[in-house]
Amino acid sequence: MKAILCRHLGRLALASALVAASSGVLLAPLAHAQSTGALPTPSAEVRARLAALKPKDFPTRPIELTVAYGAGGGMDVHTRLLAKYLTAYTDQSFLVINKAGAAGLIGHTYIATQVRPDGYVVGVLSSNFWADSIQRAEGKWTYRDVDPLAFYNFEPLGWVVLSSGPHKDRTLNDLVALARAKPGEIRGAMSDGSPTSYLMGQVEKVSGARFTRVAYQGGKQALNDLAGGHIDVSFGYLGEYRSLMLDGRVRPLAFTASKRTSVLPDVPTFNELLGADDIVWDAFRFVAVPKGLPADRKAWLEAAMTAAIADPNLAKEVAVLGGSVDPSLDTAARLTEEIERRVNRERVYYDTKQLLNR
Repeated sequence: MKAILCRHLGRLALASALVAASSGVLLAPLAHAQSTGALPTPSAEVRARLAALKPKDFPTRPIELTVAYGAGGGMDVHTRLLAKYLTAYTDQSFLVINKAGAAGLIGHTYIATQVRPDGYVVGVLSSNFWADSIQRAEGKWTYRDVDPLAFYNFEPLGWVVLSSGPHKDRTLNDLVALARAKPGEIRGAMSDGSPTSYLMGQVEKVSGARFTRVAYQGGKQALNDLAGGHIDVSFGYLGEYRSLMLDGRVRPLAFTASKRTSVLPDVPTFNELLGADDIVWDAFRFVAVPKGLPADRKAWLEAAMTAAIADPNLAKEVAVLGGSVDPSLDTAARLTEEIERRVNRERVYYDTKQLLNR
């Protein structure tokens, strides 16, 4: 087994080096941020603290971690990783339940309106939760109908192109210049009413470029079409195209973040390349429960989530998937503040979506 693992890590490191050589992108942090495969081992002190907080009558059956998207996607994979750590930290069972449909709306509505406040169903959510609240909930629920418990991680959105073909040596600025000189020639993937659509609108607005927009339900489908040569540029989160990148088939052009990510520090941001400061979109993942949860159960769940998410080995495994943690969001109160700040920042795009989706 050890020999197999070593060969596997060696292959990843070699693939990383090949991509770096062809695109100039530094992949060393990603290649070395590999999981050991070992089970988490919380300290005796942490175990004792969680045991002292645990209610006598809870839990008596497995706790469900509900995801609003299907199995195999970014939210699902990150949630299964979290479940592994929670089980190790609490000696309780955590099961991942997928409530997929309508691009997340079915699961989001379920978590906001149908879950009993008993602690046995916990939502693992992202920024799309409050986007649905504003754009698609039709006033039936809002993002404030749940209580945020713990911040998990964030993962910036990116644009990627094939490592071969007409755009193999082009930068983001090169593509933008081409889309400005020849409006509609560059075919770009996006999803209507999502950050991927707003991102394209922002790029067009700040640069004067004009892309032909090709709509997709999600990143996997868009990346498949990119690989098949049906579009020129795809959106995606790193966890979705990481294997393609390590195999040397695609390369990222830029990320939608306020600063460069530590996972791929040589990949620039849209802001620095386009001279903007507001192109910031990411999968902001957090854990929440329905309002009205008994205080003792809520306190134990919050403590368990916070302890597991603070594990340095979880941060390493999250990095392998393309995510980053933020130790400053270490309480429910700070998380709630950050969510409100993000909602206020993003609401203008939701309210003017027809303009940005022109």
